[in-house]
Amino acid sequence: MRLTDDHLKAGWLHPRRVVRNAVAWHFTGALTTDPDVTAHAIRGAREFGWDQFLTWPHVLATLPLADDAAFERVCGEVERTDEAAPSENLKGHLARMLVKAEIGLVERHRARLPDRPQ
Repeated sequence: MRLTDDHLKAGWLHPRRVVRNAVAWHFTGALTTDPDVTAHAIRGAREFGWDQFLTWPHVLATLPLADDAAFERVCGEVERTDEAAPSENLKGHLARMLVKAEIGLVERHRARLPDRPQ
């Protein structure tokens, strides 16, 4: 039985990290353009925390950023300072994800982009 993309998207919220890792490698290797993939991935990171979400959480930053809601969520993750916030290294990857978003999206949210030192 072959899994559908909807089944695979649901895998971002699977309780086992090995399954989430497989889902991450599937979608990053397939170079998906589906913005729902990114939304599900961000939801998984929030649910499990960045330290437990994926073995290599920076792969999430290779997903497409093509809708306003995902852009806002990634901005929020870059700005987080609480104990569960992404590491500074991961924040750098997420900031580059923002920069690589569709130009219209970046333009619409220019004022929202977080300040990040180089």
